[in-house]
Amino acid sequence: MGNSSMITRISMAMIGSALLVFAAVATEAAPRLKTPIILELFTSQGCSSCPPADRLVTKMASSDEYSDVLVLGFHVDYWDYLGWADIFSSKAFSDYQRAYARATGRTTIYTPQIIVQGRDIMVGSSRQQVEAALARARSLKRRNMFKIIGSEDRLQEAEVEFPSEITSRGVSFVRFHSGDITTDVRRGENAGARITYTNVVRDMASYTEMAPGTHRIADLYDLELVEDDECLVMFVHARPVGPIDSAVVLPYGSCI
Repeated sequence: MGNSSMITRISMAMIGSALLVFAAVATEAAPRLKTPIILELFTSQGCSSCPPADRLVTKMASSDEYSDVLVLGFHVDYWDYLGWADIFSSKAFSDYQRAYARATGRTTIYTPQIIVQGRDIMVGSSRQQVEAALARARSLKRRNMFKIIGSEDRLQEAEVEFPSEITSRGVSFVRFHSGDITTDVRRGENAGARITYTNVVRDMASYTEMAPGTHRIADLYDLELVEDDECLVMFVHARPVGPIDSAVVLPYGSCI
């Protein structure tokens, strides 16, 4: 009886250990959607007052203290005439910043500018204002309005389900380089400077009128554009542009 009980206990312990290992593997195999606070920096390589803001968000992006924050660097094109055309700039990003200004009743845009969760707008180099805005964003409940249907690690075949309230909102897909890029600026106001940028936005696609229901993600954004060192984040504005109600980093590219 003694040996039999010991064998039973050993067998149960082995089974329990195997189940724990299986559970751990299963947890790692199923990617979870991240729901970060979105910090958008509007910057330019041709802007002499931008490097302090670029340094600030780069440090934040690499710090565990801000692991709940996703920095997105939008490089505008309206300073390109100053002698150095920003190699990451896009008119689409300038237009996006202008849309924010119109939505909040502003008549001017500037760099560096930071917008936290689509709500708080401030000078991008003011760490105190950024910290205060992040504290306010953390006090708000973040939610995932999206339901991914299908295999999350095979996003080409997956679908996204939007709730009925999506009709009054704007949906954006933003593709960005994951990590830092260092650039030598040879001319213009920052001539001779070597500047490091983080999470540089490469492209965005926005929908101001999205029908509720189920949509193929590949129909909403060309996933073949996403390179190995890039990520894709999807978020919802409360209006076509405005407070961000929900954001998820999609498990694709380097973000699987």
